[in-house]
Amino acid sequence: TKKSLEDASASLEQSMKRESKLQNEVSDLVCRAEDAESVSRQRMDLVQTTRDKLEAMEHKVKSLEKEKEELSITVLELTTRAEESEQNAESLDSELEEARLSL
Repeated sequence: TKKSLEDASASLEQSMKRESKLQNEVSDLVCRAEDAESVSRQRMDLVQTTRDKLEAMEHKVKSLEKEKEELSITVLELTTRAEESEQNAESLDSELEEARLSL
């Protein structure tokens, strides 16, 4: 009986150590899961922030492309006007020269 009590006590002690070890492992796994969840949440926030920035940049690019088109049209109009002005100036110079010669 004493031997069986000692065996039972040793077995109980071993079981308690195993239970303590398993509790520590479970606690460690819970901490790891919480850390992983936190990292995952941070990554998702980063992904959303990146998406928002990308969307804002896409809108900015479209706005700049539209502005570029408008500026190209304006430059074309101004170039045409400048060419017309040069032709008018040449024509006026010719008329002025003809007028001078006729005097």
